Amino acid sequence: MAYECIREGDAWLFAFPDHGVGLALDALSENRRDGIRAEITIQLLDQQGLAGGHVHGPAAFNLTSTSGRQNLIRYLATRDGMIPWTDLLEVACARCSREWRAGSPAVDLSTVVVPPGSRHLIYPLLPANETTILYGPGGSQKSTIALATAVAVAAGLLLPGMRPPDSPAHVGYLDWESNEVEHAERLQWLSAGLGLAEPPHIMYRQMFRGIADDVSAVKALRDRLKLDYIIYDSLAGACAGDLNDGEVAVRTLSAMRQVGGTRLVIAHVNAEAAASQGGASKPYGSIFFVNYGRSLWEVRAGEDNTPEGDESERVVGLFHRKVNRGRLHRPISLAVCWLAGGSVRLIPVDLGADPTVAAHSSLNHRIRELLRRKGRTVAWLAEQLDSTPKSIDGTLRRMSDVQTIGPPVRGVETVWGLRSYG
Repeated sequence: MAYECIREGDAWLFAFPDHGVGLALDALSENRRDGIRAEITIQLLDQQGLAGGHVHGPAAFNLTSTSGRQNLIRYLATRDGMIPWTDLLEVACARCSREWRAGSPAVDLSTVVVPPGSRHLIYPLLPANETTILYGPGGSQKSTIALATAVAVAAGLLLPGMRPPDSPAHVGYLDWESNEVEHAERLQWLSAGLGLAEPPHIMYRQMFRGIADDVSAVKALRDRLKLDYIIYDSLAGACAGDLNDGEVAVRTLSAMRQVGGTRLVIAHVNAEAAASQGGASKPYGSIFFVNYGRSLWEVRAGEDNTPEGDESERVVGLFHRKVNRGRLHRPISLAVCWLAGGSVRLIPVDLGADPTVAAHSSLNHRIRELLRRKGRTVAWLAEQLDSTPKSIDGTLRRMSDVQTIGPPVRGVETVWGLRSYG
């Protein structure tokens, strides 16, 4: 039987030109009890192969159920008894089931060409074609930072503490929390603050279902728009289930991986972590979010340090908590400035500009910042960092880029400094 089959996202589209029938199988899923299930849609085709009339669906259909297939054939015969529905369904079900279960082909790793360079869309925040989780308390500017990366990728711009993308790329924003008007306004402000005459093209889609339940449509959207970078805002909405359930976590992140491209997932922390005055925290939910995420960055913001009015400025710290390839990157610190007249500027600042933000960096990083301009004693460092001399001394001895300054003198406390200290 002559037919054509193409894949569009995770939908199988069949055309049977000799019989003027088009058949689509979409939203496939499989379990041990029910086998392979899908949504089936059947239409008549005109002479140009375009839809000419609706026959059936979308309707639930079990590809591996003989009785289900026979029931559908009996119904279709009432619509048009001259079409060989049995043959058409056998062909479609057999091919779709076979390709669905085949999955991705095996690859000989010894033949894979590893591209040179850092392999980041934006270094160091976004490893290319991987999942990065950006998490923090409410109000920590997560969505602003995420949309700023969208502008940088779409327009090929430099953000504070990061490198620009090698070339502009297509960006998508999937949103479970807000609406297109709010994001369009924020996009205009960020674009103005970054010096752009017009906002770049960011393709926005408001989401209502979990990504695992909507993966076929999102993958088709990504293929159609050629999206290289997708932001998921936020993880709770994308899961559409219990975030502490490991199965939900794996299913969600696997669906994002199936969509493909470089992924940035915005996530939250629990109430205890949100109230924490220092140290590191993890994204709220199952440990699998940490395990499956390729790179994790925690976001912390200081208090608004501007007088009351139309403007606002907050120091924001991005702390690298996990990486699967390479080393953890030093913190990135910037000021998010909301200016009167409608623009948002991102300005590089020292992390120490806001001690409440700096408190979330590692102890060795805070020691390093205090030693940048002058050598210090263990006692002085312990007092400044609200730590114990024993902890400071142990940390200093593990750091490869510090040293004692000058020969030891009896009765005089040792002074420590950076190896680059003059």
